[in-house]
Amino acid sequence: MISKDFIIGGDPEFFCKDIETQEYISLIPYIQGTKETPQTIPINGCSQLRDNVSIELNLPPVPEFWMLHRIISDCIEYTNDWLKKINPNYILEITSSATFTPKQLRHPEAREFGCVPAYSIYTNDECYRPEVNSLQGLRTASYHIHYGWEESIDVNTLKNFIFLNDLFLGFPAMYLDNTDVKRKKVYGQLGEHRIKTSEPNYYQIKESKRIEYRTLGAGIHNYPDFVERGIKLIRDNIENLDNLMDLYYNDFMMMALEPENLDYKQYIKEKLINNNHYNG
Repeated sequence: MISKDFIIGGDPEFFCKDIETQEYISLIPYIQGTKETPQTIPINGCSQLRDNVSIELNLPPVPEFWMLHRIISDCIEYTNDWLKKINPNYILEITSSATFTPKQLRHPEAREFGCVPAYSIYTNDECYRPEVNSLQGLRTASYHIHYGWEESIDVNTLKNFIFLNDLFLGFPAMYLDNTDVKRKKVYGQLGEHRIKTSEPNYYQIKESKRIEYRTLGAGIHNYPDFVERGIKLIRDNIENLDNLMDLYYNDFMMMALEPENLDYKQYIKEKLINNNHYNG
């Protein structure tokens, strides 16, 4: 049985917007931190780096989500303070997708996406990654949540834990974060995850102490009570995981395979509501 005493971390991403011109601004010229060498900032052991045109925040693990949300909010406030020194009209916008002008996408890093593959619990295959030329300036910002345990856990159990995240976070978030609609067409599918380990080959991983849930968009930061409630439901239902998988797993797999099928989506929502399992 997987323990409900997990810690929570994350690496959310946010876009910069010029509130005077309403143009989204690439942060590549302004952030020194990179994936290889994040830049430490004076907020609770956090660091920042550039990810495509957005800022990515690396956060320390904490026992409860409300603590994580407070840290993210402090990082946003800190970032907005130094952005104003660059341009008083620059501010981070809490959104899951944004469209940038060609001028803001000239840098080679603005055309790079997801250097490390993510995987689906429903297909056991790599998740779709878009071709940059097909996006017409669209960029996405995510709200990845990391979970960790003291003990190593086998991969199948970790994947089942990701299903609980779909059930209580990823699926109901589709009805809450309307900025995630465009993002979902290219990124952040249900069941998207990475198992965190030093082993290089995903398909050879047997167990791990950490897993990353990658379905939520950054816009969900505006709904902390929803995320708090969802994580509480995950904790409360770990012992009921097998029953929930019997009830819903096949439904979620069908929706993951046919994400544009609105009948599946409505059917699942009604089923969750009727069974008192809907986070809404």
